[in-house]
Amino acid sequence: MNHLTKEEIQQFVSFKTLDQENLKLAAKVNSHILKCDACLNAVRELQERYDSILCTQEEDTPLCGFEKEEQEETISL
Repeated sequence: MNHLTKEEIQQFVSFKTLDQENLKLAAKVNSHILKCDACLNAVRELQERYDSILCTQEEDTPLCGFEKEEQEETISL
């Protein structure tokens, strides 16, 4: 079995738009990680790292995918 490349995993984890190229990559990665625990773990690890970087952005920018007001509302619940 051929494993996903580091570049494929990095592109999959970090893409921001669903253009035709990224849709093909997402289909390839998702299909592969259903059968390959090693690549699934690599995707999970890089996704966690990528998400933690996004969550450390400045307060003026959206945090972890939320606008500042949405995050404040969520925290106050």
